[in-house]
Amino acid sequence: MSSKLVIYAMVLLLAGLLLAPAAPASAFCIYNQTGAQVTVVQESGGRFSRGFKAKMGAESKACCNWKNKDCNKHGHKDSTLTFTVFKWVGAQEVELCHKVRIKAGGWLDIDWVEGNYRCTAHY
Repeated sequence: MSSKLVIYAMVLLLAGLLLAPAAPASAFCIYNQTGAQVTVVQESGGRFSRGFKAKMGAESKACCNWKNKDCNKHGHKDSTLTFTVFKWVGAQEVELCHKVRIKAGGWLDIDWVEGNYRCTAHY
């Protein structure tokens, strides 16, 4: 195999690894992949009034260890958690995604697709 072919294969492999979405093994994460600031509020699965809540800037992420009982009261990696995503428009809070379910060991992508916000859960 020529050295150019080996280098080309290594570049492709590295690019694939860098572009593939990855969730940390020890945390669930929320990825805001939009150009807007959003607020994410945990609706269930966390301790009352202590669950996950984050104001997220554009193109940002926020995480919580799935073993943290404030974010995951049952402490299991496969526990179901629900989140609602909001955006402020002027003085009004607008709901973008309602009670999206993810696993405590998974992640949530918030995207802007074809003129609409989309929330996609992964595990």
